[in-house]
Amino acid sequence: GGAPVTTGESGTTLTPLRPAGRAMFGERMVDVVAEAGFIGSGEPVRVIEANAFRVVVTRSKRTDGENA
Repeated sequence: GGAPVTTGESGTTLTPLRPAGRAMFGERMVDVVAEAGFIGSGEPVRVIEANAFRVVVTRSKRTDGENA
């Protein structure tokens, strides 16, 4: 099979990423790796690389004007 998510998709971390952990994308729980450093639990993330072997995410900028 291919990647569980597509590049550019947004989700929320379920566990801290140090750098590996899990995130929710809609109804799908996906094993992900943070591109750089540590991302806490409950943070918005965006997929920057997705293939059958790994899904790399980066912390998303919140779109509601909040500087997170």
